[in-house]
Amino acid sequence: MYFYETGVKLTKLPHPECPHVAVSIVKTFVGRFKKIMDSSQNCKNQDLSAMVQKLDVTERGLFEINRLTVEQLDKWLRRRAHIISPSNLVIQSRKRKRDQIL
Repeated sequence: MYFYETGVKLTKLPHPECPHVAVSIVKTFVGRFKKIMDSSQNCKNQDLSAMVQKLDVTERGLFEINRLTVEQLDKWLRRRAHIISPSNLVIQSRKRKRDQIL
């Protein structure tokens, strides 16, 4: 199920229908994008395996990334995620004194 990858390869062929294939691929993706995003954001405690099986590999990746992002945001909003801390680079860097800058 590599619909988009196959479509992109078809558009590179020297055939007069290639521009129409490209337009069709874009319209298909745009039409399915909202449904994929909505499903992945509202999938708590639901079995979406039947829906996910129908998705292309690219769409499955998009679904999973969005699902994980929503999950992480939810944890952060509920303060269950790790505490945000500064990176080691920031901790180790020292403020330069004004004399050093001039």
